[in-house]
Amino acid sequence: NFLKGSCGCDVVLADCEGSVLHSLATTGVAYTKEQGERVLRRNREDTICEGIGLDRVTRNFEKASIDRSYKVLDQEVVHMSRYILKHEGWACGSSTACNLVAAVREAKGRGGDAVIVTIKCSRGERESERLGSKEFVEGRGL
Repeated sequence: NFLKGSCGCDVVLADCEGSVLHSLATTGVAYTKEQGERVLRRNREDTICEGIGLDRVTRNFEKASIDRSYKVLDQEVVHMSRYILKHEGWACGSSTACNLVAAVREAKGRGGDAVIVTIKCSRGERESERLGSKEFVEGRGL
């Protein structure tokens, strides 16, 4: 809300599979199909994204003013993390790759003069064995 008030920027949510935040931002209902007919686990296993995505609404999110939201698929996260490593030379984790996918979508929707800012919130050191593993990724059906 501070950025919106000070610079008039839009706030865009990048949300991974299994999280309810995209649904909440777009429909007002905190639900996703991954919640149906299952037992919630302490450690999420329904997405390749580690440490992001929620099954509940937190107080800070209740205060957020979201302009647009993108649901980012696990396959897109894998592609982006590998693309960035190959073409830009730096590693990123799933949360950064998720943000980058949403940033690319937002840029395509805005046109050539748009300024898009995102956060590199992970270097991928915790996830490198998973995101970089052909066996793990293919085992997830990606």
